[in-house]
Amino acid sequence: MVVKTGLTRMVFGLLLVWAIPAAADGIELVNGDRITGSIGKIAGGKLYITPAYAGEFAVDVDQVRSVESSDEFQFTLSDQSVVDGRIGVEGEQSVIVTDTGTRPIDLATVQEMGIRRAHFEWNVVSDLAADVSRGNSDAETFRWHTRGFARLGDHRHTLEFTLDRKKADGVTSKEEDDFRYRYNWSFDDDWSLYALLGWQKDPIRELERRITAGGGLGYDVWDSGSRAWHMGLGLDFIDEEIGGQSQEPVAAHFLTRFSNDLFEGEVKFFHENDIYSYVAGRNNVAIETRTGFSYALTNEVAAKVQVNYDYETDPASGAENDDLQYLVGVSITLD
Repeated sequence: MVVKTGLTRMVFGLLLVWAIPAAADGIELVNGDRITGSIGKIAGGKLYITPAYAGEFAVDVDQVRSVESSDEFQFTLSDQSVVDGRIGVEGEQSVIVTDTGTRPIDLATVQEMGIRRAHFEWNVVSDLAADVSRGNSDAETFRWHTRGFARLGDHRHTLEFTLDRKKADGVTSKEEDDFRYRYNWSFDDDWSLYALLGWQKDPIRELERRITAGGGLGYDVWDSGSRAWHMGLGLDFIDEEIGGQSQEPVAAHFLTRFSNDLFEGEVKFFHENDIYSYVAGRNNVAIETRTGFSYALTNEVAAKVQVNYDYETDPASGAENDDLQYLVGVSITLD
């Protein structure tokens, strides 16, 4: 009888454990209501959740008492510190569960929270802008820019190609081809070393070739799902033929890559600039900027407006110092 009673209690205990469901992913509101579903992100003071019975919707973070999720997230706190881990509840306190233990967290201090980056990720973004007019004047503008990105752990690769053409009344005023490759190795959370290789030609500006090889130090001011700000400073060795003369100058190179999501991610503002200050070979300063907005039409397609401005203090003889270009087109993303 003792054996049977002990066996009965053990079986009953196992059945009781199996009968108690594991805590489901979801949130508890300050009024006591609970919403179960997949946790997406925290951005702009709102938490995004997708329940099984509806599409994704947002809840004000100050109305959320606690969050539980089995997914790994990256947290950006109000002091700009970044923490990776799961979010859960310990007692009545929200905590971040990391590899080294738990850390209490006040949801109000979470500036951003997004799904933790995979070890490997990639995407290809292709922009196309074109304008054709017929009538009093015949004009054609065509610009195709493609950027491929791949990250494997701490190693990032970026490959860009640009084809830019402009013709008015049979006269070609722009015929630029541009190829660039950049490699980054992140040796710290924010700091990286980079190497780059570039090739460019624009016979309209009498630039027959410009081959660039260089490297330097990069720093990520921000790097999250909704905003990014990267800066770099390095030295470039250049082999160029411009205005019929071959030269091999050396230039200090300062670059900026900035983007920020607006209106809950529907609109993205971006700005990129490259500044080359020649320190040997010839006296020249070259500036390239790209600034604009993109509006998401679908997950893969966005409408895009962009302004490009290029400037050189010492262009080829007969060429203008600056070049201003307005672009309207579409952007397609594959990932």
